[in-house]
Amino acid sequence: MVAGRRDEDATLPVIPRAGEGVSNVQGRVRLEANLDLADIQPLLDNPGLGGPYPEFGGRDLVGLSSTNVTCEDVALLEAKDIIVFSDCP
Repeated sequence: MVAGRRDEDATLPVIPRAGEGVSNVQGRVRLEANLDLADIQPLLDNPGLGGPYPEFGGRDLVGLSSTNVTCEDVALLEAKDIIVFSDCP
């Protein structure tokens, strides 16, 4: 399975595997059903996420359900005012 994929509604490509370089990703990022994904530091460091975005109600969306991303990292994304879909409570 490929770590990054493109959502048909996305305006920009989705991030590649963690550590392969990410810059200015925004909009809808879908990484669900990827059990190899645990390290999302490049996503957390991404300057394009968390800012004002006209589509999707003005907020970025990140899908992390069925991954091994920690709930602590999910909370860090949410703290950047990003809507996150995950398995965390």
